[in-house]
Amino acid sequence: MSNNWNIIGHDWAVDLLTGHLKRGKPRHAYLITGPANVGRRTLALKYAQAINALGTGETGSFDPSSQDSQRIENMQHPDLSVVVRKPEDRDIKIAGIRQLQQQLALSPYMSKFRYALLLNFEDANNNASNALLKTLEEPAEQVVMILTAQSPESLLPTIVSRCEHIRLRPVKTDILAGELINRLGISEEDAKLFAHISGGRPGLALNYFRDTELLDQRREVLDDLIRLIGSNRAERFSYAKSMSKDKENFKEILNIWQSFWRDVLIRKSGADAVITNIDRIAEVERTAERASLENIKEVLDGIDLSLTAIYSNVHPLLNAETLLLKFPMPARG
Repeated sequence: MSNNWNIIGHDWAVDLLTGHLKRGKPRHAYLITGPANVGRRTLALKYAQAINALGTGETGSFDPSSQDSQRIENMQHPDLSVVVRKPEDRDIKIAGIRQLQQQLALSPYMSKFRYALLLNFEDANNNASNALLKTLEEPAEQVVMILTAQSPESLLPTIVSRCEHIRLRPVKTDILAGELINRLGISEEDAKLFAHISGGRPGLALNYFRDTELLDQRREVLDDLIRLIGSNRAERFSYAKSMSKDKENFKEILNIWQSFWRDVLIRKSGADAVITNIDRIAEVERTAERASLENIKEVLDGIDLSLTAIYSNVHPLLNAETLLLKFPMPARG
């Protein structure tokens, strides 16, 4: 049986959720927030596994190799309903919530509870969000709902207020690196690199370890960023056109850029904070020397606005062009 759920760096959250089960039963609804790849979905699924195993052993523990645990892990359990934005859709629609409500009205098929996992619920449109409120306001006894989102501010306050909120933060890089070494047996150098460039997000660190192509993509994005800082408007607009064609790719580029510019801000301001892109430190320092503190903050504000605007009505090309114009312009010779 597993009582630490094999989760990296969020022991306090495991203890909190296990305590709920030991004191009686799970809450009706939970909201797990935090940056992408920090472990929100993993924690939600582990909790569902622990709830499912109630009465079979030590409270809060479960056998990860059991058939039921495996079905939940793969999100294929008959009592688990999953709501997530479909790749072809712009947002989570009300039809998905209506279908969920019908499923949750049924008695559990195999377990004591029915579980609803609503992933990245900041993607929900207003109609879907308002429809979910009815289910949260009139909870069924045998239902446990778990929402995930990057921040509570991205959801309706009335949804947040009806959930037990668990805020996951990035794991300290030394702790994450140690876990990567102990669990995966990788070198100290690689573990340190993955822990840093993931920004302390265990899921992303594991992705970098497992997928060398992802590392290559990151390198290309940072190479493009450095090139764009020294480019003219025509070159920037050309790049903006290509990067804005795919919203998901645009979002990934922005996340990597954001980590780089935060490093630049740290170097420029002399703040005592951890550098994320430790393999690009020379470029971080050169950019910090070249850009003013005000310009760096302007770029970071622009990235935040661009991330917010990705799934809004702001035209993606205009979004990208506006951001790139905030980059330091090349010096005139």
